[in-house]
Amino acid sequence: MVNLLIIKVFYDGTLFHGSQRQPSLRTVEGEIIRVLNRLNINYGKLVASGRTDKGVHALSQVFMIELRGNSEDVAEDVVYKLSTELPEDIVLWAYRVVSFEFNPRFNANYRRYLYVKHVREFNVEKAREIARKFIGRHNFKCFSSFLYSNVPEFMEAERTVIAFNVFKMGNMVVYDISANSFLRQMVRRIIPFIELYVRGKRSREDLDLAFKGICDVADVKLARPENLILFDVDYFISFKVIPENMKRLRKYWLRKYSTHVVFRFLHDFVDFRYGKPFIKLAS
Repeated sequence: MVNLLIIKVFYDGTLFHGSQRQPSLRTVEGEIIRVLNRLNINYGKLVASGRTDKGVHALSQVFMIELRGNSEDVAEDVVYKLSTELPEDIVLWAYRVVSFEFNPRFNANYRRYLYVKHVREFNVEKAREIARKFIGRHNFKCFSSFLYSNVPEFMEAERTVIAFNVFKMGNMVVYDISANSFLRQMVRRIIPFIELYVRGKRSREDLDLAFKGICDVADVKLARPENLILFDVDYFISFKVIPENMKRLRKYWLRKYSTHVVFRFLHDFVDFRYGKPFIKLAS
């Protein structure tokens, strides 16, 4: 019998070369595989809900581990072992065992990213104004790693943005975007376009052209990866939270509080309900 173990993990992307396994480089998948192998866990496939680039963080990255065992107890044991053996910058904080067919990439309802920055003065209303124009199904080639190349034949550049809000929390501005899926670098190219729009250097007409695949966006520089976090991946299933590891999460954020805006935001404004993160007191 095969059980599918679905885990939610937080990771600090600072010291990772992205989430996807790469030979000779430290990655999130690579660390999980290393621990599984060292513990002699009998597993098959390891599948992630998606990828994050070098330096990007995740609060709710989801992995499916195909376990070869004859009871749910095997999965519970694997969760405990992984929880204690993973490095401190990866925290397994929730899980679910399923016996039906499940793929964390294709069964996700949506992905939600946050981009968090320090600000002094910022026109939030004007940022919201243009952010709303991204909602809906559009061609995002000009806001992706395909900006200067052709989109591969097997892939389409259209994505559906479900929600996009911009708000301030203290001295931070937060870009909160949800979509069915994201192209590589999509969020990190949208953010600087919005900032240029707020400063009057880009227009709605420029956005309309970009949605048509006319990429006159040479001045839209790629935003820094360390301010970006995969906040949540939504499914029609619930997860069991591990209280001890939630405490580890908060201790980690507190340790990074004075040096990193993303972890300061998580510590001050994020809580959890039914295995899902939410933002407190967003205005």
